[in-house]
Amino acid sequence: MKIRTHLGNALPWLAMLALAACATGVPEFGKEEEPLKAVGYVDLDRYMGRWYLIANIPNFAERGNIAPYVEYSRRRDGYIDDKYTALEAFGGKPFTKDGLIEITNPMTGAEGRITFLEPLWEDYAVIFLDPDYRYTVVGLQNRNYVWFFAREPRLGNAVYQAMIEVARDNGFDVTRILRFPRESADVGVPGYQ
Repeated sequence: MKIRTHLGNALPWLAMLALAACATGVPEFGKEEEPLKAVGYVDLDRYMGRWYLIANIPNFAERGNIAPYVEYSRRRDGYIDDKYTALEAFGGKPFTKDGLIEITNPMTGAEGRITFLEPLWEDYAVIFLDPDYRYTVVGLQNRNYVWFFAREPRLGNAVYQAMIEVARDNGFDVTRILRFPRESADVGVPGYQ
């Protein structure tokens, strides 16, 4: 498979993945973690396009990013391109990072693995998806990170709280979830990065 990243863009992601690997902890013997409760089915064609990142458990590579969004697009080889775009400062130029997704459960489309630096992959599951494909929750199987996405840049509080409950029900530490700032007034507000 062709490596599609540039070293300059890959270093922050490599560091994030190394830190994530260190944060995983030592498993308890005799205790297996249950897999995430993935949704029953994802229509991948409907899932493609732009999704705004609303909140996440901050990681090294995304901490401090402003107004991020992703663009998903299908490829002929069956993979999905994941183009991440964000700002480092309000009024600044956007930057992008190119990721790659492989669907590992083609029957449901709800489970896969993602990389921003091959050959390092992380397993994920779509654990919530609005029937109208307006918002979704995606988490890593190791439960270190979770992301809230929406088709619009802002999300109502009732939907946000429902997404928090989905994350909690799937074993994520919801006290670590923070929203991404979308405008300068969001900076410094409790609950925002």
